[in-house]
Amino acid sequence: MNARDSNIGGSLQSRRWLVPAIAFIVYSAVMIVGVVFWFWPIAESNQASGPLVSAPLSLAIYAALSILLYDWAAQRLGGFFTTAFVLGAAQYILVIDLTLRGDRGVATAGASAVLIAVTWSAVALVYQLSARRRNRH
Repeated sequence: MNARDSNIGGSLQSRRWLVPAIAFIVYSAVMIVGVVFWFWPIAESNQASGPLVSAPLSLAIYAALSILLYDWAAQRLGGFFTTAFVLGAAQYILVIDLTLRGDRGVATAGASAVLIAVTWSAVALVYQLSARRRNRH
């Protein structure tokens, strides 16, 4: 390896973090401006008057939308457990946000992590077993 090759490797390494760093800055700026000047004014003037549907129906709708999203993402990503991990990680990022803001306790956040992991793993297992069964027949 000559000096030019090592310089290229270093350049690629520094660029590897450049895009995520810029994305972090852009994401943060858009979120801060969006929350302060758009979301908060709407949220302050639009308080919920109560549940729109019963708790069981709400859970059923949430579960159906979650499975539809999982099914769509699994078809695109091609891996059942990869899809489960991506969706679970996205949900857990919200749990981290709630915990850091003081809206959720640390033990509850831990319980959420376990529940999210078990739930999405179970869904991935159902899809994987179904795919194996289809491949056998």
